[in-house]
Amino acid sequence: MKKYIPILITMPFFVFLIRLINNDFWYDEYYMLFHKAFNPLKDITTNYNSVNTHQLMAVWCKFLSVIGGFNITTALDSPDIMRVPQLVLPIVTIIYLWKICKKYFNRKIGYLSIAILLTTIPYYYYALQIRGYSLSVMLMTMILYYSWGDMSGKKPLLLIGLTALFCYTMSSNFFFVVILIGYLAITKESNFKILSVGCALGVVMYTPLLMGMMGDPFVSQQGMFTHSVETMTGTLWEVINGFMSYRWFLPVLALIGYFRGNAIDRKIMLCIIMLTVPFLLFALHGGKIYGRFMFPALPCFCIFLAVGIENIKGIKQ
Repeated sequence: MKKYIPILITMPFFVFLIRLINNDFWYDEYYMLFHKAFNPLKDITTNYNSVNTHQLMAVWCKFLSVIGGFNITTALDSPDIMRVPQLVLPIVTIIYLWKICKKYFNRKIGYLSIAILLTTIPYYYYALQIRGYSLSVMLMTMILYYSWGDMSGKKPLLLIGLTALFCYTMSSNFFFVVILIGYLAITKESNFKILSVGCALGVVMYTPLLMGMMGDPFVSQQGMFTHSVETMTGTLWEVINGFMSYRWFLPVLALIGYFRGNAIDRKIMLCIIMLTVPFLLFALHGGKIYGRFMFPALPCFCIFLAVGIENIKGIKQ
């Protein structure tokens, strides 16, 4: 019976999510499809014409249109042909979040993490959007799973590829990779070298777009602390409010759990850092950001809360 619990937890989420399959595209989705995805592949990979461009998603949409043999008119008339493949992203995210918790913590934390993820309102909102947010969450979850484990066999190549693709999904994702590399280096875990190679590969993949990126207010350096007040107040509250999704009792329970026992190990400390340090880097960088740029930290948020809540009863692995 226990093996069916994750399925039972996820079913309501997908029942509600399927209702969005045929929703019309919102402005940002249409902009990316019109200006990126339905253009020649060369233009997609070399023409930077939108802020924080969602490169990997644009390439993926191009692939779907070629395989499916449809154009943008068809996509606009039938959004489901673009959204149905997006269902893969939350499915893989849930699988890897479960694998992380089962391997490094325990099943109870896995149940809690999945439940927290699937009741986070912005995740429900962005899961099927033709943008890079859900894709970033999936890739970050996979990166966490492999970067915390051994690097036997072909896993180093897989981690390099995942890291490069994560960086290529959205340019703001580089902040999270830099934080992860820095933490693993400080804690003397050798996997930081593999992540560094993946990050470098991501930079190479962005090389054709660098000139266009320099004029992007979300990417280009605008002076230290240019938007720091906006980032540390309005954007911070937007992220907190979105991640909490009216479940303000969750951090209260988690903090009680952490105070009751010694549950903060290296992995939980990394989760805390991934949830806080990006704001400092964004402020130092001076670029303008939206709260959804913090979406890659969502798996860390779920794990952090789940571990704290599970620790209330003092249940050990």
